[in-house]
Amino acid sequence: GGIDDDNELVGNPYPSAIVTATLFTDNSRANAFYFWTHDHADNLGVWVDDYAIYNGTGYTSGNATTPAPTYIASGQGFFVVGNSGIDPNPQLTFKNSQRVKNQNNQFLRPVNDSLDKIWLNLSVNNTTVSSQILIGFNPICSANFDAQYDATRFDGGSVISFYSKGVGIETEKLAIQTRGVIANDDTIIPLGFDYSDAAYNSFTIAIDHFENLQGSDVLLHDLVQNTIHNLKNSDYVFTNSTTGDISQRFELIFSRNALSTNDNSFKNENLIVSQNNSIVNVKTQRGSIISEIKLYDVLGKQLYKNSKRSNTQQMNLNNIAAGKIIFIKAQLENGEVLNTKFIKI
Repeated sequence: GGIDDDNELVGNPYPSAIVTATLFTDNSRANAFYFWTHDHADNLGVWVDDYAIYNGTGYTSGNATTPAPTYIASGQGFFVVGNSGIDPNPQLTFKNSQRVKNQNNQFLRPVNDSLDKIWLNLSVNNTTVSSQILIGFNPICSANFDAQYDATRFDGGSVISFYSKGVGIETEKLAIQTRGVIANDDTIIPLGFDYSDAAYNSFTIAIDHFENLQGSDVLLHDLVQNTIHNLKNSDYVFTNSTTGDISQRFELIFSRNALSTNDNSFKNENLIVSQNNSIVNVKTQRGSIISEIKLYDVLGKQLYKNSKRSNTQQMNLNNIAAGKIIFIKAQLENGEVLNTKFIKI
């Protein structure tokens, strides 16, 4: 009768292992499988167990160490989250065709495919405490909750729990999130974490591994420090002294062009952006006339428009909070359109 009434604890009923992917594919009513990792205590004696999760996009590892199994051993128990949107009384069906020989002791990672995926770890420095999320991109998915491709975070009682958020599902804490293809501008995904022990205050966000993602930077936007960090270049270390749900600090940006560069480096003209408090100046590098300039936020909302003809545009953005990413679209007198972006200081 509660919010978790669609979560069922089941187990492999056969004397042989079964293939996780086949079981999942055969059960469209299942949204995700959750496997308890039975991990260990950290060096302060705090248990760091967590759930490894498997769904149609892939898997996350429990405490970023133990991956969800490719084969479910005989008698292995696991939770199934039913897709109540398909059926109010979801059931799980086991079949002989899901069984496999000689795999009762093998727990292997799923095979690679052609989709863009990235696994991120949030770790407590100088401990073994860690939490992992998976973000994938699939043309059949959206920014909203997609059954069998998005999976919520289970509360395993660990010190720290890492999650991402989607569009229109801000209350959902996702361990696995799948979006559509990466946008030509930027795809921005809010990140958060639950944190329960004030004895820890130093953390690291790092890429565990990724598949594909060619030509895309993976940028971490720290809204508190007002910084952009490329996780493909190095890990991001930060401090946090407050416990609870930290949901407004980080954004993950998948960018086809890094924010430090101009999107028009192969064109005849470029835009130069400078800031002095809330006054923002935009000018063309070679003196071309701007016939119209527009500013947008990350959701595509227009923030500013000016049709004054000049090679320099000056704007007062005191109504826009510091740390926000702003996109510029400038049309030149010759019809060329230039795009760039900056962070409001």
